[in-house]
Parts: sequence; structure tokens; C-alpha cells
Amino acid sequence: MPNYDKLLQASLPEVLDAAIETINFEHEDIDSLLEANVVEFENLNFCVFGYFNRKDVFCLNRAGRRLLEIYQSPFEPSRSVSKPTFSLSLNPFHACDDLDVIETCRPKHHVKELISLTWGDTWLRGSKYPIRSTAGLTMAILFAGREMLGSEQIQNASFRHKAFQHQCGEN
Repeated sequence: MPNYDKLLQASLPEVLDAAIETINFEHEDIDSLLEANVVEFENLNFCVFGYFNRKDVFCLNRAGRRLLEIYQSPFEPSRSVSKPTFSLSLNPFHACDDLDVIETCRPKHHVKELISLTWGDTWLRGSKYPIRSTAGLTMAILFAGREMLGSEQIQNASFRHKAFQHQCGEN
């Protein structure tokens, strides 16, 4: 039981920092990073994924894979999905956060990510961390966060609609 008490007392950022240290500055290139032991991320209770660019997600932990599950109402006919999908929005606005992390080699907190799943899109809020090679160069980005509440997602969508409506012209 003493270990269980320590687990409950550990804050998520400390647990995440410890997990990141297991892969940061440990690999020379992308191929060796793909072989990294990411077991430390599996049991974290927030979504963690790593990517090289916005099209190449290479790691998704258990909490992230749970997002892939499709809600199935008992009143609907059962449906099956041959291949679950998880992809990041290719919007340049989100890529700006990636560039900040790459250029400064420092984490960026309170960022939002729009991800596309088999069942639709959802927003996550969290932090982005650089994963650096043994030479100190940023090889990948690691995102850790949680799905935003429904009310927050609606507010976020409304804000983005208002902000970008003027770029496309008014109706």
C-alpha cells in the first residue's frame, strides 16, 4: 500500500515529466525513437501522443486509444469500423504551436488540438513537449492533454467561427 499512496500523491505534470525523461535525449534518430519503450505513457490517465509532423502520429497511449471507441447506443443497429482513425487537424494555426516548441526547444502549455476520430472531431487541451535527440535537436513533439468538456468545445468552436469569419468575408 505505501506505493499506492505515493501514486495518488504524484501530480500529473511530475509523472509526465518522468515519462518524458525516459525518451528525451535518448535516441539518435527517428528510427531509434520508433523503437523507444513508451510503457511509461500507457497508464497515464490523459491522452498522450507523439508525432513527427502533423500527418505522422507514431505513439498513442491507452487513454488516447479510448477516444477511438465509438459510442454505441443499445437502440442503434450495431456498426463496425474496419480501421479506427486518429489524425491531427492540418490547420496552420495549430502548426504555429508546433513551430514554437521546435524553435524554442521548450514545452508549450495551454494549447488546444483538434483531432479527427472515427466518430468525429473533438478538442483536446494540454501541453506540447519537444522530444530531442542525443544531439539536442527536436525530432518529434509529444502532446499530453485531456478532452475538453462539451460546453468548452462549443465555446471554442463559436470563438473560432467568429475569429475566422472575417477572413472569409461576411454573409
